Amino acid sequence: MRHFLIIVALLCHVLAYAQAKDEKVQTEIVMSDGSTKTLSLSSRLNKAISVLSRDRQNYLKQGLAQNAELLTFFEENSRFVSTWDYISKQLPNRGFNPQFLGLFVQANEYAKYGGNRIENYIYKENGNGNIDILTKGPNKHLATLRKGNTIEIDANDVNSWFAQLKPFPKCTYIINGAQYQTDANGRIEKAIFSLDSTSVGKHLRDQDVQANMHTLKGSNSKLYDAGHIVADRFGGSSNMVNLVPMTRKVNRSDYKRIENLWAKNIKQGKTVSAEVIIEYDTSSQIPSRFKVRYSYGNKVMEKIIENDIEEETSK
Repeated sequence: MRHFLIIVALLCHVLAYAQAKDEKVQTEIVMSDGSTKTLSLSSRLNKAISVLSRDRQNYLKQGLAQNAELLTFFEENSRFVSTWDYISKQLPNRGFNPQFLGLFVQANEYAKYGGNRIENYIYKENGNGNIDILTKGPNKHLATLRKGNTIEIDANDVNSWFAQLKPFPKCTYIINGAQYQTDANGRIEKAIFSLDSTSVGKHLRDQDVQANMHTLKGSNSKLYDAGHIVADRFGGSSNMVNLVPMTRKVNRSDYKRIENLWAKNIKQGKTVSAEVIIEYDTSSQIPSRFKVRYSYGNKVMEKIIENDIEEETSK
């Protein structure tokens, strides 16, 4: 009976805490035209905004009072407020666009890798409506965020720290000519690329990045390899866009056999065109299977590779 009462007390405490977090705070906002509006915020979001300077608090609340979609975005992503403060100071024309802000909302989930965060970079809108992404200090150019949610990583530094952030959702990354598409959770769902004699020999492997992929994507390094979608021997990059967890059988046998066939045909002077569709059966960042479609000469071939650790360990 005593244990039952303790459990009931704990549940009541949890429910009370949840209700307190969801309590609404009513605030009168003075708008830029001098009029006033009443803004209703959850206590959670109100607390997140309270860490900003007074001017920035007012600025954000004015935006929330005028944009219901923006308010919904921040209610769902209250932890994003401090990152919004950083981004919107550099890109003021984008600061109240929830679709644009949604690109950045998951990126800091990989901050456990060396403290890598959105706030480590400079963002500048250029005259073409694109956004240049640079390092702090010397302002080295790392990438360009183009219209249509396309991110082109600079070819001279495809393993830069920016490419190690969690990939932006619903975007197309361009890295050394290869195109990678992400799903709503920032997972790579498709890669399209062409390989020829100029692709061979550009080794860009980074062992440190590959080791950290397991931590960031939730795979066990004893069961999975950090597999390259575009192989290192074909100039494939070592970053969180081109690396996915592959079982050792997939990486060292099934997928490698296809890569060997590509290498053989490239050596014969042919161009290989490939599309790799990556499927996930759960919310995990570990792929369930790879559907590889490729062509060279007049041949078109397809192969489905299951990325099943249970199948591998049962043999």
